[in-house]
Amino acid sequence: MDMNLSKLTHVSEAYLKWMNDAEVMKYTQARYTTWTHDKLYKYIENPNLFGIMVDRLHVGNIKIDISRHGIGEVGIIIGKDHWGKGYATEAVIRMNGYAKFKGVRKLIACIYSENKSSIRVFKKAGYRCWAVLKKYYGESDNVIMGKDL
Repeated sequence: MDMNLSKLTHVSEAYLKWMNDAEVMKYTQARYTTWTHDKLYKYIENPNLFGIMVDRLHVGNIKIDISRHGIGEVGIIIGKDHWGKGYATEAVIRMNGYAKFKGVRKLIACIYSENKSSIRVFKKAGYRCWAVLKKYYGESDNVIMGKDL
C-alpha cells in the first residue's frame, strides 16, 4: 500500500457523495451539513486538512486543529468503500508525525462513544482514553482519546 497525506485541490463526485452519506458522516459534527461542490472547495482550503491517498486514490480526509497552547485535535473520515482496510490507523499514525513536526505537544480526538471503530483506530495509533464527557453534545457521550508527543 502506498499511502500519503496530501493537500486536496479537486472535489470528485465520489468525495461529494461520501461527504453527503449519512452513514459516513454519522459521528462527525458536520453530519447535518448538506455539502455542495462549492462548500467542499471552501472546506479544502483549510491548511491542516489532508486527503488520505492510497495508490493515488482519495479514500478519506484527516485534519488537525492546533490551538495556540500546542494541543491538536484530530478528526478523520474514511469513505465507506474503504472501511476496514487499516487506512484510518495508518493515517492517524502519519498525522502524529506531522503534529510533532508542527510543534504540537498533545493530541486529542473527541469520539462519540458509539463509534467503536474510531476508538480502536486511535488506540492502535497510541492514544489512550483521557476522559468521558457525558452527553457532551446532548445526544451521546464523548470519549476523549489523547496522546502526549
